[in-house]
Amino acid sequence: MLSPLAKGVGANEKLPVVGKTTGYENQTTTILIGAENNATAVPLKIQLSNESLKASGVNLDKAEVIARVDINGQVYIDTNQKGRAVNLADKNTPTLIADKIAEKPPRKDGVPYPNANMATAHAEIGAIQQAYDRGATKGKDMVIQVQGKDVCTYCRKDIASAAEKAELKSITIYAVDNQGNPVIYDWKPSMTSIKLRK
Repeated sequence: MLSPLAKGVGANEKLPVVGKTTGYENQTTTILIGAENNATAVPLKIQLSNESLKASGVNLDKAEVIARVDINGQVYIDTNQKGRAVNLADKNTPTLIADKIAEKPPRKDGVPYPNANMATAHAEIGAIQQAYDRGATKGKDMVIQVQGKDVCTYCRKDIASAAEKAELKSITIYAVDNQGNPVIYDWKPSMTSIKLRK
């Protein structure tokens, strides 16, 4: 619906200039696009991303791992347990794979396994959980970008379990290994673990 014009304003009437214009008649401003803007593009992207995370309650000082899930045009972001927003780190909220975690034999050190609830979920599982909770996973391809650390040994199997439970079509994970090299992992239905792409 269009807003009506103010009383007395015709459609072809020149609107008044708002603000100071005297002295700026010959002002030229260069707007950079493309490669010449790359030097500031990445820092700006990081700054905006960090501001968005802070606004959602993430403790950036304790966020060691950030997982970004892209699925069907939607983005879901989560962090490791200590960095996760307090409202999302609920020990009483089970993950979609809580039953699978409960089936594991006890650890020798007696410490509970991660990924059973949202207080212990690693970043990748937390981000998948968000997409699952919003009904965005069934039959879809998912891309996960992991920053900070490589996908841990627990998550390699737990991501596969979560993907199966979420009825995903596939997962592609972009991460950096412990030597700083980029790595890609893949998952397809019936796989019990994500697989390093060669």
